[in-house]
Amino acid sequence: IALYMPATLSVGQTATYNEAEMGAMTTGVANVAATAMSGQGIGKTFQSAKNEVMTQGGDFVEGSVKAAAGTFSQGAKEAMELAAGKVMNNRLETIFGGIDKRTFSYSFKMMPKSEKEADNVDTIVKMFRFYMSPSFEGPANTSRVFVVPATFDIEYRITGKQQENMFLNKVSTCVLESCEVTFGGERTQFFRPTDDGAPPVQTNMTLQFRELELITRERIAAGF
Repeated sequence: IALYMPATLSVGQTATYNEAEMGAMTTGVANVAATAMSGQGIGKTFQSAKNEVMTQGGDFVEGSVKAAAGTFSQGAKEAMELAAGKVMNNRLETIFGGIDKRTFSYSFKMMPKSEKEADNVDTIVKMFRFYMSPSFEGPANTSRVFVVPATFDIEYRITGKQQENMFLNKVSTCVLESCEVTFGGERTQFFRPTDDGAPPVQTNMTLQFRELELITRERIAAGF
């Protein structure tokens, strides 16, 4: 199916980050583990562990005492912090969680000028609706098994040439999540009736696609 290029095209990349609360000892263990994984040797790792115990130990003991006091007496932890004028605050660290699959939305306003163009518009709309839908395996009135819908490959091509426009991002194989079709503009109008009925003067179609694969650095470097 060849459709005209929409007025605007957009591509969005979404990354997910989570916040994790880390206490003093947790931070210390993470620092020691990072030293060990960096390949700096047992001596350096041991020294790092010793430093973490010396720097974090006081906070850990103080936090443990406050936690124990709060267990035995409600509000004791808060009372100790009020008297000391200091409040224990675990650090919030931002941790990468992953990336989302990209989605693409396209809106088309089709206004045929002849009966042939009206037939083409009708064929295009029906093809998108047909291939985005599943089918039953076996008799439709008894089968409980769906055959999954078709996938779609989208390319941005230069008008009049069999050439892909490499200045625009490539789109990986997609599924069609939504196909919304409306007939008519400010008011519904039809051409003169044919053997199949009266084709609408204007047909609006909005398509929502979702890629099947996650787009990483390697795929972006390849043009996606």
